[in-house]
Amino acid sequence: APEAGGHDPFFPLVIAAEHTVRIDLSTGVAVAFPRSPTVVAQMAWDLQRFSGGRFTLGLGTQVKGQNERRFCTPWTGPAGPRLRDYVLCLRAIFKTFQDPQNPTYHAGEHYSFTMMPPMFNPGPIQNPRIPIYLAAVNKYNAALAGEMCEGVFPHPFCTPKYIRDTLLPVI
Repeated sequence: APEAGGHDPFFPLVIAAEHTVRIDLSTGVAVAFPRSPTVVAQMAWDLQRFSGGRFTLGLGTQVKGQNERRFCTPWTGPAGPRLRDYVLCLRAIFKTFQDPQNPTYHAGEHYSFTMMPPMFNPGPIQNPRIPIYLAAVNKYNAALAGEMCEGVFPHPFCTPKYIRDTLLPVI
């Protein structure tokens, strides 16, 4: 489900999870920075539980103007390093959801996750490993996806030559 046409990419997947049992479900892609890592982690965790482990979290950064003017979100620094911190924070939150007795915290340059009271922890699920795919046009995000994630969403305007010659070598 894309974040396009003015619609949230997560909500259609709830319906798809309820009405299907075999298809894989993915945001393709959700813009990360307007949503806190905890908000995204909660939605991803619920979708992973509702779908029986068929959910993939696709994330992208969008550009500065879109973040600031459309999403009303401050642009706090270069997108790539901020996305790296975001993914690390998400992974710490997922670990804490799965093992509430031994929380995993994250203190990064852009995001800090240092508290999860039991009342707000959704608790363990059967399929806790949520694959994360990153949207990538530039080499940094492609390399980041190759290093830390399970997949890449190249932009639709990327040509096969650009993917082969520019993105794949850094992935």
